[in-house]
Amino acid sequence: MYKIISDIIILGKKPNVLPSNKKFKYWISNVLPVLTHDVHVNVIIVSRSIIYFLNKKYRNLNTVTNLLVFPFIFKTNTIIPIIGDIVICWQIIEYESIKLNKKLEMHYSHMLIHGLLHLLNYKHNSKKNSVIMMNLEKSILNNLKY
Repeated sequence: MYKIISDIIILGKKPNVLPSNKKFKYWISNVLPVLTHDVHVNVIIVSRSIIYFLNKKYRNLNTVTNLLVFPFIFKTNTIIPIIGDIVICWQIIEYESIKLNKKLEMHYSHMLIHGLLHLLNYKHNSKKNSVIMMNLEKSILNNLKY
């Protein structure tokens, strides 16, 4: 039986409300239900100032965002179990959940799923890719009863 290893890391100012580690792991397991090997995903919860710094440094964008994804890229003939890091800005997630009238837990799950799909090489860089990714997100959220 293969397993998903996930670390939930909080950097900077701590969030007001955060889903449990168990919830994050449950959401991850619903995106990666059929594995051919163990995988490791880091979920890093950060403040606006940290996401701003990361967005500027790695994407040269002078703004905050709700989510950044850093796939682990390593060329080898062996399977490396780390698929990448998902960085979520809790302050943006809280703001968006209010603005979009979504439950906070649902928005966290949606952003985590969105990030995992990016790590699995799904993109929304064209209309066709956006539709594929959005339909997959909806399907996973429906399976989670959101």
